[in-house]
Amino acid sequence: MAPKRPRKARKEPAFDWNEERTYIFLELLADYQLRNPRAHNISWIELSDRFDETYKITVPTDTLKNKYRTLKEKYHLWTKLISGETGLSWDSVKKTIAAPTDWWNKKIEVPLALL
Repeated sequence: MAPKRPRKARKEPAFDWNEERTYIFLELLADYQLRNPRAHNISWIELSDRFDETYKITVPTDTLKNKYRTLKEKYHLWTKLISGETGLSWDSVKKTIAAPTDWWNKKIEVPLALL
């Protein structure tokens, strides 16, 4: 008889990153950076504690790290998308780039090599 595998612990429900919580997280990061301008590493425990004080709920440090990584990746994609471009504006209703149709067509064009 094969040895039994240990059961994986149940994961807690995913933290709901709504727009308000994301905004507060970014404010806490900005405040942290202002208070620690020479810090090369973020004190995730401190940020977790400050977030807990704000929401009265526990947010694991891994959750904060993952959100930070995801936001950083999105930021890099965003800057790559609009770098060197002119004639763009921001549509605050749709919360997206307002650009001419031909600009969008160039950006979403699928290379033939991928077909």
